[in-house]
Amino acid sequence: MRAAFFTAIVVVLALAALGTMQVARATFVERPDHTVTAEHEGFELRAYGPAIEARAPISTYEELNQGFRVVGGYIFGGNTNEAGQSEKIAMTAPVGFSAAEDQPYISFIMPAEYDMSELPAPDDARVELVEVPARTLAALRFSGVADEAEVRRRVAELEARVAAAGLEATGAPIVAQYNPPWIPGLLRRNEILIPVAGG
Repeated sequence: MRAAFFTAIVVVLALAALGTMQVARATFVERPDHTVTAEHEGFELRAYGPAIEARAPISTYEELNQGFRVVGGYIFGGNTNEAGQSEKIAMTAPVGFSAAEDQPYISFIMPAEYDMSELPAPDDARVELVEVPARTLAALRFSGVADEAEVRRRVAELEARVAAAGLEATGAPIVAQYNPPWIPGLLRRNEILIPVAGG
């Protein structure tokens, strides 16, 4: 019995170590630069500069994996550059999901080294390259699995906090996920981001 107990402890510690290594590896993935401009109850305001996103439309939250494969296909070589060749683009974090009412989409931010003229053209017509202007985002961070129920709860929480702070939302909430799905829930970084006026 004692041997089984210690074996279980070793397995748990090994899994925790593996998860920690994966999180550490993820810290080397490029993330968009931002400046925290204000701290509010339960969230912060961040100023982001312009960026370019590769987006793919989805219909429901359940289609996130499908959308990920579409946009992932673009950065993993499903594209054609000016030389007529495919080009791999470095992965960045986070992966975003926008719940825009007119057209939900999943997105990857392109590495800062690219401008629009330098990015290869997507081979899949569902992928769109979009220039995103500088903006202010209200950000609420949480760990765990960002399933639809948890996302709805966190969005409602941030919307209430933004309104209580006297801020005006100017766009749909964005779900930002920083880790691959095999990272243990407690080690995952998720955020709800809401565009706001001013800040």
